[in-house]
Amino acid sequence: MSDDDSIAMFRDSAQAFLGAQDQRQRVRALDDSGGGFDRVQWQQMADLGWLSILVPQALGGLGLGVAEVAAIARVCGQHLMPEPFVDAGVHPAALLAALPVSALRDQLLTQLSTGALVAGVAWQEQAGQLQNQTGQTQCSLAGSTGSTLSLHGRKRFVRPGPGADGWLVSAAHEGQVALIWLPADSPGLVQHAERGIDGSTLSTLTLNGVQLPASHLLAMGAAAEHAIDQASELARIVQSAELLGIAERALALTGDYLRTREQFGKPIGSFQALQHRLVDGLIQ
Repeated sequence: MSDDDSIAMFRDSAQAFLGAQDQRQRVRALDDSGGGFDRVQWQQMADLGWLSILVPQALGGLGLGVAEVAAIARVCGQHLMPEPFVDAGVHPAALLAALPVSALRDQLLTQLSTGALVAGVAWQEQAGQLQNQTGQTQCSLAGSTGSTLSLHGRKRFVRPGPGADGWLVSAAHEGQVALIWLPADSPGLVQHAERGIDGSTLSTLTLNGVQLPASHLLAMGAAAEHAIDQASELARIVQSAELLGIAERALALTGDYLRTREQFGKPIGSFQALQHRLVDGLIQ
């Protein structure tokens, strides 16, 4: 199968799956119930292979790349799908795939690809932050044998928030950047949900001396920094594809309105000034 065939296959799969129901109605229903996402829908996405794209073949994944997930994300944007495909289906998988091999890394990747685990990446600490920072989040060894990690600090703008099973958290450890697996039910973890500007739900994670097994430390130093940077860049590309899909849908809805809304006995789309504005939107 050629690269173009692979991209077309996933694009068509997304169009068929998401076009089978009105995603806008689903958005409203989820919003009325407090936000979040549908685990049943998420499992169906896993069954279609969407969550396996970035997972290495050695772990049962498809071992493909950014073009395939970007094709899906663009269709997700066009249909306004509420599930966090980029945040939970792309970002954590790309991050784990870039880490050194370990039993925990492989386990998390396998669970992500099957839909059994919904996870995100907690790396931001302040508004406008584009690079990983760990100034507010500290990790230290605890216990008499040093077999326990103790986490203190705060992570903001975490997606997915409520409903996630856990997060990959960046923290400062022994003067280096560390990446740690944080289950959502960890004692000492306080999750505060809030609404983003787009109406979706995100969380602030406050870590009040969260105690974790030392085995939850996935990587440190250059390996952790490189994986975080690489995964974040890939996620930004895929998120750009999703935003493109949203813009395309907005333009299409606007065009439909201009063709059907009448004023002075004719469709307002016949007015040259509005035609020019629609063309400007298409060009942009």
